Amino acid sequence: MNHKLRDSINVLMQQNEYASALDVIRKAELSGEPTSELLVWEARLLQLGDEGTPEEVEEILRRAIKLEPGFVEAHVELGWFLLNVQDSASLAQDAFRQALKLQVETNSEIVLGLLKCSQEISPDKVGSGLRDELIQSLVDSKSIKEGAES
Repeated sequence: MNHKLRDSINVLMQQNEYASALDVIRKAELSGEPTSELLVWEARLLQLGDEGTPEEVEEILRRAIKLEPGFVEAHVELGWFLLNVQDSASLAQDAFRQALKLQVETNSEIVLGLLKCSQEISPDKVGSGLRDELIQSLVDSKSIKEGAES
């Protein structure tokens, strides 16, 4: 999704103009192939504006995943939808696990890349301490702790 379109949607969302933002997305979809990111935004807006049925929202999110199976955000959004709207923790867990699996691959590449950079920049300073620091930086421990307690 291009920046201009994303910015337009964000402005409308900040103004609680969910129907207008949905119109922008639908026009963008008509002018080209829908993207997974657009479909995820569409599902969010349908929920925020109370315009879509749960079945419609779920179908859109599943379409986003089918269109781009590696789009982590679609799996995460589906997970939250299944957990909070459909009240199906077991199905939500599957969606979150798939998102985590995909994210692990990406995060591993990031950490490995940073370690390789550090080896080239300061070969004598790279050790398990840096690796452990990078691994710990993959999640926001404070947010996770707060979320688990609520």
